[in-house]
Amino acid sequence: MAVDTALLTRQRTLAAKIETTTGTAIALAAADGAINVFGSSLESAIKMVEREPQGTFTPLAPIPGASEATSKFKTEMTVQGGVSDPFWMTVLLKACGFAVNATIWKPLTGAGTTLTMGLYQSGQLLQMAGAVGKFTMNFESGKPVMIDWDFQGVWQSPTGVALITPTYPAATLVPRFAGATLTLGGLALRVGKMSITVENSIAMREDATALDPGGYGTGIHSYQITGRKITTKISPEALPLATKDWWADHRAVTGAALAMVIGGSTAFNNIHIGAPALVHLDAPGVEDDNGIYRNSLNFLNLGSMGDDELTIQQPAV
Repeated sequence: MAVDTALLTRQRTLAAKIETTTGTAIALAAADGAINVFGSSLESAIKMVEREPQGTFTPLAPIPGASEATSKFKTEMTVQGGVSDPFWMTVLLKACGFAVNATIWKPLTGAGTTLTMGLYQSGQLLQMAGAVGKFTMNFESGKPVMIDWDFQGVWQSPTGVALITPTYPAATLVPRFAGATLTLGGLALRVGKMSITVENSIAMREDATALDPGGYGTGIHSYQITGRKITTKISPEALPLATKDWWADHRAVTGAALAMVIGGSTAFNNIHIGAPALVHLDAPGVEDDNGIYRNSLNFLNLGSMGDDELTIQQPAV
């Protein structure tokens, strides 16, 4: 007697791998899913082209357009605990337009790294190629730092394959946003929540000759990052005006350097985040946090030499 078993949403694994050839799907394996992912999705975003008939209101069958796809998910900001950078840096961050130099990751104008991404779920493999993305890092006091990822790629014909079982790196640790150090313009702030958003402009590289591995015409070669805007939102406890006048900084367009360390001081077990100059993007606001006065600050990240408005590092010190 056949057993009728429902397909379970918890039985899914997301994998991603840097492509050898831009826009050409590369084979995925268990090692490409060795990161803990929350709320993963990978969906077709193909828009149907509607067609009008003659002599009647009854529509003609629509035609599928270009093979657009999206993937959204969350990961923890892990550290490797060893000499290598974690998966989210070496794969995901790189496909969001960042490059590493002397262990420090910075945004790179013209970066062209693309990913093949696959969501394995109960015998189905949903996949996209030529993918690039953007992200937001969310910091909340006492909790692991979470990163929201948003990728766009070229939808590939689904296939029926077994669920992969990734082996997570044994030394992967999850530092909390607690015991951290944080200064802005050299001033130590009491911060409960903050976020850093890398809002990349993403363009479709159209190509009427492109085919997916199943031989279906996709209409897209790959995706490309064509611009970026990095912003930082912080809500620190308010300080006496004599100590810090955010409104004066706003009117004078005064920049302030951000320096953060998350995860303590042990080598390879912490993340350093920096920005050479934050300037107010909006007028400073005020918040009532259960009776505690906070400032609401929205900054634009500027650089000092170009391609350095945000730095991320898992240092050896």
